[in-house]
Amino acid sequence: MAKCTVESSQGKGCRNDALKPGGICGGHTSRLRRHGDVLADVPLRHYTKPESKRLPTFVEGDTEEERFWNRVDRTGDCWIWTGADVKGQGIATLYGVAWTATRTAWTLTYGRPEANQKVVSCSSAKLCVRPDHLSLKTMAKPQRTIADRSRRRHGLAA
Repeated sequence: MAKCTVESSQGKGCRNDALKPGGICGGHTSRLRRHGDVLADVPLRHYTKPESKRLPTFVEGDTEEERFWNRVDRTGDCWIWTGADVKGQGIATLYGVAWTATRTAWTLTYGRPEANQKVVSCSSAKLCVRPDHLSLKTMAKPQRTIADRSRRRHGLAA
């Protein structure tokens, strides 16, 4: 079967089969009907280069630490977290775990806090992640479990 005779201004020819010998393909025929022109410089879908399958990187940085600090606005006295937030509390992912942005900043600067410690910002800005504005607050002992309460209610607890 004969090939389509349409060529772009760069000399690229259409690789489709023509509907009639010496004619044009179905794609260019439909463009001719719709627009009154074959729009030779606008490629048909099938001979455009496929786009890369790689997802775009929104935050630059090779390490998780670089990506975290690239989401922080350091222009003022408080360093404001500009990434995701839930109800005004910054959320960041570090080592595959979603933590508050303040806890992540503390972990990257000073090391991981204990499980019963909460990282709070000393400043009035909730989204402040400047390490010298952060402090640790020890939380109260965890409440007794339901099983412990049940045992105590029935006189089985020590």
